[in-house]
Amino acid sequence: MRPLLLALSLLLTAPALVGATEVSVHMAGEGKDDLQPVLDLVAGAKSRLWVLAYTLSDKDLLEVLAKKANTPGFDLRVQIDSKQHLKSKAKLAVLGDAVTPIEVAEGGRMHIKLLLIDEETVVAGSKNWSNLGSLSKWNDLVVVKDPKLAGHVAQHFGRLGGFKAARNRPWRTKDVRLSFNEPGKPGARTREELLRLLKSAKKRILVGMFVLNDPELAKLIWQQHEAKRVEVKVVLDGVQFANLKRRKDRSAKTLLGHLEGLGSSLKLCRAKQLHHKFALIDDVVITGSANWTKAAWQKNHEAVLILRGKPATDFVEPYLKRHAALWETSAPH
Repeated sequence: MRPLLLALSLLLTAPALVGATEVSVHMAGEGKDDLQPVLDLVAGAKSRLWVLAYTLSDKDLLEVLAKKANTPGFDLRVQIDSKQHLKSKAKLAVLGDAVTPIEVAEGGRMHIKLLLIDEETVVAGSKNWSNLGSLSKWNDLVVVKDPKLAGHVAQHFGRLGGFKAARNRPWRTKDVRLSFNEPGKPGARTREELLRLLKSAKKRILVGMFVLNDPELAKLIWQQHEAKRVEVKVVLDGVQFANLKRRKDRSAKTLLGHLEGLGSSLKLCRAKQLHHKFALIDDVVITGSANWTKAAWQKNHEAVLILRGKPATDFVEPYLKRHAALWETSAPH
């Protein structure tokens, strides 16, 4: 990677103030300390730390959580995908009864990667809580400070844990929206918002995605490319794209036709795993735990953040620069 792009891809924003909401972005995958600020937030938690996890095995994070588990009066709760819990059960034993495995039926996953810290801070994104210093994957985490958002996330913990809680509705301000998708309650609102944003794009559609196999979303991106009204650049994980090409079913062939139809506007990341799930549509950032797949909308527990900014907004710039770095270092399909 060119030195300038290396520096740009590591950008850690100063907090962007959106009304009473404070947002900052942390990109991971280049330096071992990329996510140290997030670990510092966790270590600094004073009264409450709730974790939603697909996986949880990072040594440094587990050490911090173990200290919290042994702090009198501290409220530590961890909800983790049940299948991944079985794989990490020995490591998680240090957290005692703070850990709750979440069962998901019909091949689904508890796929959310989220932290709730004290009374106002929420961390969400594509990064699993495993090997936070890894240089083998591209990822992002977003820190949002807003007491009302923290309250919304706390309600979702109640739903996952089987407790009585308010209905699952997206939390939003004018510029920040957080949606939770639940199995059996398809993420239609989130998907519809993505379709609307793609259809109404006026300037650019930049995508960095681990898996993109939602046929309608792929078709719409291709249609925008064919119309030549906006800049379209899509970077996908090379291994996942190869898996798609091995499929023989008709739907896969149609999907592949739309993706390969992007021509030079599609590149594949092969040097390391592209684990992002983000898009920048004009000046709107979409990120979180959800790949753009049917499983994400229909079978999994997922969390999706939509951030609306302006060209110079601090939380837009990191995604512009990360996408530029991915584009520069990825290969034509």
